[in-house]
Amino acid sequence: MKKVGILGGGQLARMLVQKGADLGFEMHVLSESPEDPAAQVTSFWHQGALTRENVLEFSQHVSYLTFESEFLDIKALKGVRKVIYPKPSLMGKLRDRWFQKRLLEEYGIPTARYQRADQVTPTSPFYGKRAVFKKRLFGYDGYGTSVMTGLKDWKKAPLSEDYIVEEWVPFQRELAVSFARNPQGQLSEFPLVETFQENSRCLWVKGPVFCRAFSTLKKKIKSFLEEIQYVGVIAFELFEVQGQLLVNELAPRVHNSAHYSLNAASADQFTLHLKALVNAPLPSKVRALTGGFFMLNLLGRKKVPVAPEGFYY
Repeated sequence: MKKVGILGGGQLARMLVQKGADLGFEMHVLSESPEDPAAQVTSFWHQGALTRENVLEFSQHVSYLTFESEFLDIKALKGVRKVIYPKPSLMGKLRDRWFQKRLLEEYGIPTARYQRADQVTPTSPFYGKRAVFKKRLFGYDGYGTSVMTGLKDWKKAPLSEDYIVEEWVPFQRELAVSFARNPQGQLSEFPLVETFQENSRCLWVKGPVFCRAFSTLKKKIKSFLEEIQYVGVIAFELFEVQGQLLVNELAPRVHNSAHYSLNAASADQFTLHLKALVNAPLPSKVRALTGGFFMLNLLGRKKVPVAPEGFYY
C-alpha cells in the first residue's frame, strides 16, 4: 500500500485525502488542529505545525510527500529523504511571485509587464497610473493584493521588495487551465475554462470554452513544464486581451478553477495529482462529460448562524 503524506490540513488536503482513499492509498496529514478539514477524513492525522522538526518526524510514516499549498516554508523540508513533488527547490521559486514572473519571461510565456516594487521610480512606466500591487509571498484570493487607481494611491503604495507591481490589464475574459504531469513526462490537459472573480475570489467557473490563441500558449506551457520537470497538478490563470492570452499567475497545486473536475470531467484534479506523485500513468486529455458545465464556488463561514425557527439547513 502506498503511504502518502500531505503537508497542510485545509479543504484542498481534505479532497486529496478522499481521492487518495479511493485509490487505495494510506493518506496521512500533518496539520495543527483536529478540526482541520483534512484531519476529519483520515485515521492517519498527525498534529503539529509545519516546522522542520515536525515535517522530519512526519516523513518517517510515509513514502511520498506533497503540499496542500505553496505557502509552506521550504526550509522545513531540509533533510527529508522521501519522494517529494513538486520539487522543493522548484516550489521555492514558484511560491514567490517575483521569481514566478521571471521564470515565465525566461521561457517566453507572455505575462503582464511588472517590476519589483522597491525598484519603481517616478520615471517607471507604471508610476502614477492604474496598476496592481501583489505581495510576493502568501498572497491568495485577493489577500496581499491592492489596486492603485492614480497618483493619490501611489503616494501610499508599498514600495518595498516584498511586493511586485504589474501594469493594469484591461482584459475581456479571465480564463484558466490546469495540467498534471508525472515524472515519466506524461501530461494531462484539463479543459480551458472561464472564471469570474468577486472581491478577488473565484465566484464561478464555466466551460469548456474556446480561445483561438490558446493553442499557441499551450505549446509554450507544455515546453515550460517539461523544461522545469514539474510533477503534479499546476493551474494557470489567464487574461484574454483583444484575442491574445497573458498568464496572470500560476498555482503549483490543485486549484479552485478545476474543482468542477470532481463531477464534470473524465478525471478529477485530485486523483491525477496523486497519480502523478506516485508516477502512475496519466491520460493525455481530461474530457468534459457534457457539452458544458458551470460551477459556483460557495464559501463557508467559521461560525454557522443559528437558523430561525421553522428553518432547516
